[in-house]
Amino acid sequence: MALNKVTVILWLDDIRNPHMPEWEPMVPSRGRVHSVAWVRDYSEFISWIEHNGLPDVISFDHDLGMEHYVAPQYWSDYYSSSRIQEKSDHKEKTGYDCAKWLIEYCLDKKTPMPETHVHSANPVGADNIRELILNFIKHHSI
Repeated sequence: MALNKVTVILWLDDIRNPHMPEWEPMVPSRGRVHSVAWVRDYSEFISWIEHNGLPDVISFDHDLGMEHYVAPQYWSDYYSSSRIQEKSDHKEKTGYDCAKWLIEYCLDKKTPMPETHVHSANPVGADNIRELILNFIKHHSI
């Protein structure tokens, strides 16, 4: 009998605990036997990868601190939300910054990008992460 490989999923989110029943359905496991490592910010993200190597799957949140959150009145207004976020000067790094670091890591190590997902509730930030990763994959096949 063959043993199933355990899929390692790196979950980047400052608030949502992937081990809690309400968030577990968002974990991109696709029925695979999996283990989830939860990191909450840019520093933990980098540290985890530097110590463990690339996981099989990474799921990104964009907003990794209260300063990133857009007021509720803009949640359903993509363009106003986008304009507000473009004008913001954040001190904390976002999931987008983690994705940029990941691309540099993959280039430096000459390794392919792991499977990626974006579970962010911030539609502008989620689109930015997806576009960045898709652009990397399109132009840098390893």
